[in-house]
Amino acid sequence: MESNEKRLQTIPEICHNLNISSTTLWRLRKKGEIPFIKAGNTVLFDYNEVIASLKKSSSLGGLK
Repeated sequence: MESNEKRLQTIPEICHNLNISSTTLWRLRKKGEIPFIKAGNTVLFDYNEVIASLKKSSSLGGLK
């Protein structure tokens, strides 16, 4: 099985891995700050792309 960082993640999985609430995730999605894929009614996130996007948009110089 692939590691969590290499597969698409659901909302609960990405929230857990980033240690953020679903509300925070929704706000980031709505602002267009993180990429996502919508397959029917399911929203999925590529962990590596989300991390890269957050690092790029961070005013503090990125995540450590």
